[in-house]
Amino acid sequence: MQPPRVAILEITRQIGVQVRAQEMVRTIKVLREDRRVLAVLVDVDSPGGANTDTTD
Repeated sequence: MQPPRVAILEITRQIGVQVRAQEMVRTIKVLREDRRVLAVLVDVDSPGGANTDTTD
C-alpha cells in the first residue's frame, strides 16, 4: 500500500482571465475524491481577478 499523498495545486495567474475558477474547483473536487490524496495544498500567487470568479 502506498503512503498518503499531499497534492499541491499552484495558481500563479489572474483568476478569471488566465485561470478559470470553475476549472480549479473541478480539479480540487477530483483531488478530494482521490483516496490516495490525504491533503490538498493550494498555493495562490495571483494579482486578483474578476469579482465573480474570486468569490465562488
